[in-house]
Amino acid sequence: MALTLFISWATVSNASSQEIFETLRGQHLNVGSSESGNPICCAVASKVLDIMGEERIVEHAAEMGEYARQRLEKEFLPLPHIGSVSGLGLMLGMDIVVDKETKAVPAPGIDDLILRRGFEQGLYARVLQNRFCFAPPLVITKEEIDEALDKLYPVLAELKLG
Repeated sequence: MALTLFISWATVSNASSQEIFETLRGQHLNVGSSESGNPICCAVASKVLDIMGEERIVEHAAEMGEYARQRLEKEFLPLPHIGSVSGLGLMLGMDIVVDKETKAVPAPGIDDLILRRGFEQGLYARVLQNRFCFAPPLVITKEEIDEALDKLYPVLAELKLG
């Protein structure tokens, strides 16, 4: 059964500028899906970008990402099974290795082990095979980064590989 969505002109006028509304008045508005240029979704996306600029979200993410990266490099990189720290902004990651020198990858299942131990510490983590991903919300605070990394540290420090 197909679902048809009808959007009133009042909705379009409330979600767009007056100039856009006047341009569209009287036209057939072929509404597709969100990924095909739906004007309502585009208006919302535009507003989100405005808010991100006003609240300096990008600058905040860069600052918090630098803070997190410094902690990862200073505290986590010296651990025996952390091969590297990389990334940009708040999209950071660490490679889990058996040996720092050879960068040998651990046997399958290390991701499940890290996820389970992290969850026991109250940490919901993202681990893809031997790559730990640190990509928190862009609005994360320094205190929240500290809390997450403080919970993660013992999980990775206690790894016994190879």
